[in-house]
Amino acid sequence: MELAEKELGGLEGKTVLVIGAGEMGTLVAKALANKDIKVIYVANRTFEKAQSLACELNGTALPYEKMEKYIRIGCCDKCNKAPHFVLTTEMMSGIMGEKRISC
Repeated sequence: MELAEKELGGLEGKTVLVIGAGEMGTLVAKALANKDIKVIYVANRTFEKAQSLACELNGTALPYEKMEKYIRIGCCDKCNKAPHFVLTTEMMSGIMGEKRISC
């Protein structure tokens, strides 16, 4: 989080997507909630877990399969225990090649 704050000049007013609503995602999301974030989106493979965490944080739950759309319009902080890459090179290459929308 400190690196994101440094690179982005702070997190105030930013949009964040937390991928994963497990232990790590919850810890990060709760820490972000204290940073005056504009909106926190939560995506999780189990939508109900995303809804539960988002509700607790006054955020918005997203279906896991739609997170790429939201990465294209905001910033992202990845927190999960998936044994595979969640954000693929192909996904990020396509996103980075598009016109960047300010977070």
